[in-house]
Amino acid sequence: MAVTEAARAAAQELADSFGAAPVIHAYREEAGDLGIDVATFADCPAPGFHSAGTTTLSAHDLGYDEMGLRLEIVGAYPSAAEDFPSMLASCAVSAVRQGWRLRRGAIHPGVMRLYNLSAALEHVFFTRPHLWGEGPRDIETEERTTGWLMAIPITEAERIFAETEGAVALEDLLAEKKANVLDLARPSVV
Repeated sequence: MAVTEAARAAAQELADSFGAAPVIHAYREEAGDLGIDVATFADCPAPGFHSAGTTTLSAHDLGYDEMGLRLEIVGAYPSAAEDFPSMLASCAVSAVRQGWRLRRGAIHPGVMRLYNLSAALEHVFFTRPHLWGEGPRDIETEERTTGWLMAIPITEAERIFAETEGAVALEDLLAEKKANVLDLARPSVV
């Protein structure tokens, strides 16, 4: 599979935002032609943690934005949670193949448990990136405009809260309670 200008631009934006060189991991379906590349960055946003982001999801039109905005996913995790990049790739594949929603406020149920990443946090909630200062920023290439969503692991109680009170209410509550979104054993804010 040839590396596109958009994939290079996504990897470069992540590298610029995280101040480190990426390691690229290619995730491919066992049957089928869908592949998602994930860039990982050691000791980012702090020692003992990694950051990761998809770089090829934006090749797929998920059909959610009339303006043609494409998406990539970014997240951060404890270094010991080695399957976190696989989980991000799984979220991307689920959005492409099964039509799972991927936009601000969307929730992908059960994916944390699928990868045994946390006993407390079962689901992934998508919101605006906020751990890395101003980055990653939207990318403009000849191929497309690409935006970013941050994957935050959440509890079942937080999922229910987001569905009843709204995604913005959950974002506000996570901020108000100063939830440590890097702690995969953190208590629920609800």
